[in-house]
Amino acid sequence: MAAQGLPEVLALTHKFVTSRPGQKYKGRKNVFLVKHGDVNELGKKLIDDLKLVGIDFVDSKDQLATCNECVVLTSKSFFENHGATLLEDVLDAAGKNQLKIHPIIVDGDFNSAVPGPLRSFLVRNFLDTSATYSENLLKVRPLGIIPDLWGVRLGDISGYEANVKLHLDTEIAASQGLTHIEYIAKKNIEDAHRRQAAGVHGHVHVNSSMQLFYDKMLLEKISSECPPGDDTKHVFISYAWEADGDKNHKLQTFLQELQSKLQTAGFSVFLDLADMSGDMSKKMLDGIAKSATAIVIGTERLFERSSQETNVAFELKNIADKHAAGNMAVMPLLRTGTAATSIPPALHNFPLRECTNDDDLHHVLTSLDGPVVGIIPAILKLESSATYKALLQEVHGDATAPLGSTGAEIMANHDKRMEHAMKAHEDSQGPVSDEAARDQALELEAAALEKDEPGNTMMLLQMKAFLEAALPKAVQGYGNDHEITKRIKAKLDSVASVDVKSVQPVALGGTGMDATQMQHMLAGAGGAPGMP
Repeated sequence: MAAQGLPEVLALTHKFVTSRPGQKYKGRKNVFLVKHGDVNELGKKLIDDLKLVGIDFVDSKDQLATCNECVVLTSKSFFENHGATLLEDVLDAAGKNQLKIHPIIVDGDFNSAVPGPLRSFLVRNFLDTSATYSENLLKVRPLGIIPDLWGVRLGDISGYEANVKLHLDTEIAASQGLTHIEYIAKKNIEDAHRRQAAGVHGHVHVNSSMQLFYDKMLLEKISSECPPGDDTKHVFISYAWEADGDKNHKLQTFLQELQSKLQTAGFSVFLDLADMSGDMSKKMLDGIAKSATAIVIGTERLFERSSQETNVAFELKNIADKHAAGNMAVMPLLRTGTAATSIPPALHNFPLRECTNDDDLHHVLTSLDGPVVGIIPAILKLESSATYKALLQEVHGDATAPLGSTGAEIMANHDKRMEHAMKAHEDSQGPVSDEAARDQALELEAAALEKDEPGNTMMLLQMKAFLEAALPKAVQGYGNDHEITKRIKAKLDSVASVDVKSVQPVALGGTGMDATQMQHMLAGAGGAPGMP
């Protein structure tokens, strides 16, 4: 999969967003632009790049009513002179739920470039490295400006994220003076060292990709086998925007991950990140009225704003009123600081869960351990559910099953898991077009290259599994004689002799893994992107 430059990735993105089923825009979309004076080089580059994905900017007042999106290029000059721009008209349209506003910093910082009225919106900062610039443009999580402007989930479009990831990795590699392959090899070696240093702590954390595999499996099983009912499925997330741009970015990334995990488990989640336009008070009240549970994200900022006349205080009061009427469960979740500095006193009587470390989120959501059970079993009242306990045992048992006494047993388990995962993937995909097969082949090949760590049999086994999945897709999409199909075949031939039977448990020290970890990795190796 050849790395592409940013213009090529943007052109491909334009193709994705305009060709998807149900797309109402015919190739181009008008977006209102607010700025002050001539923009700097960064602002010009951003405008030019957005034009490559079908965005046409308009800036006259009589065209405002034709747009439902607005980009505001903020800077020190804009901060000082925003009264002379059309910002008031834009804010008025947003207040009437006619416009969504996207402030973007192209000069200065959050405090020196963003006027007060814009600080309640999602502010993006394009002033860091080129990789961060591309991430702010393209990524799905945290949400980049392009998928936000087009209002689409590009992560659901086959091939999009693989192309974006390859481009971002290539940019980072170039910034370090490395080729893409050298960067991937370096990253794999660093990951191996981290695994070796980490050791094993309960449910395996040392292999992040496999941890995510089993975490997602559990959430999907909850959704299918003990799903939320109409009376429990709606969840409201309450939080306070951070004044500092970097802190706010980290908070929003966490909130999106929390929302995603709850949705995978079958919940409907109110989180105002995706749409900050219109009458927010009404949207907030409607969200609270519909929800059976409120998760309150405890931060120092929330504590501070809960005692002031702010939207946060208004929100918490309505949550408290609904709880007092017996119609809402309230679950404080400590994200930063301590209970004393981040949880308002009115919430001190509720059981407190802590998630100050990102790695703890899945445990906080699903666990039955400890004095306070996870959020999901608490909402669904599964503390004594035999079905839920069986799910935990099934998924966690698969993840940490002991190593068999022979290589043949390990291989049989690996083949069984691989067969199951690939069948589930094929069942979920159904028949695919030749174009989709080409995209999937490239995506799987890219995933395989990330596992190319010579000397590490376990990583090479995973690479082999990805290549085995990629080859039939390449044959369908490109044919047997195409360069890409031949390339995948050649790479697969190079690892044909890699076999788990040759891995000796007594010689695991160099991998940084013990027997349980080896079994865990081999049990899940080969999960293709998008697999359950």
